[in-house]
Amino acid sequence: MGDFNINHLHLSKSEKLCQFMERHLKAKPQISDLTTDYHSLLDQIYSSKPAISAGVLETVWSDHKIVWAAI
Repeated sequence: MGDFNINHLHLSKSEKLCQFMERHLKAKPQISDLTTDYHSLLDQIYSSKPAISAGVLETVWSDHKIVWAAI
């Protein structure tokens, strides 16, 4: 979970990270919504657990939104 500084909306840039996470950790990205006010998905949660809920919440103090996960 974190700010990877890779826009996950652009597959060419995030493809290597996603492949690494899936291949070595069996983890898949959980967030598909925009995570910043600048129309990007920089913050991501990777999980290998099938029963996870994750999402994004608006903030007023940052250009990044809150990403959350419940297992």
